Amino acid sequence: MSLLIAAAIAGFVAHRPAPSPVQAPAAPVAAVAAEAESMASARAWLVLVDQGKWEDSWRTASTLFRQQVSAERWAGMVTPVRQPLGTVVSRTLKGVEKTKALPGAPAADYEVLKFRTSFAQRADAIETLVLVREGTGWGVTGYLIQ
Repeated sequence: MSLLIAAAIAGFVAHRPAPSPVQAPAAPVAAVAAEAESMASARAWLVLVDQGKWEDSWRTASTLFRQQVSAERWAGMVTPVRQPLGTVVSRTLKGVEKTKALPGAPAADYEVLKFRTSFAQRADAIETLVLVREGTGWGVTGYLIQ
C-alpha cells in the first residue's frame, strides 16, 4: 500500500538510491540550522497527519502541494491509506537528501526525508517526505508511504 502526493516528485523518489551510510564531512553551522528547520517542519506536518487533521496538513503544506491537489482531494487520497495503519508507534529518520531539481518541478531547494515508521497495524513502513524551501521556511510538497 502506498500513497504519493505531488506527482512531479514520483520519479525522483522512486529512482534515487538510499542515502549513503558513510558519514559526510562536518557541515557549516548555517547548513545544520537549515536542516534542523526542515526537520522541525517535517515533524510538525507529520503530527497533523498522525492526528488525521487532513485540512490542517494541506493548509500547512507547500504552495506547490496545494496547487497540485485540493484540500478535499488530499483528504480523499490520504484517509483510506493512512487511517488503516493506526497510530504511530515509532518513527526514526533514515536519511536526508538535498537536491535543487525534481522531475517536473521548478528549480528550488528540496530535501527528501525518509523515516522508518512503525504503526499499530503495520510494523515496518517507510515514509518519504519531500520538502521545498519557500521564503524563509520549508513546506511539504510530497508524501509517500511504502
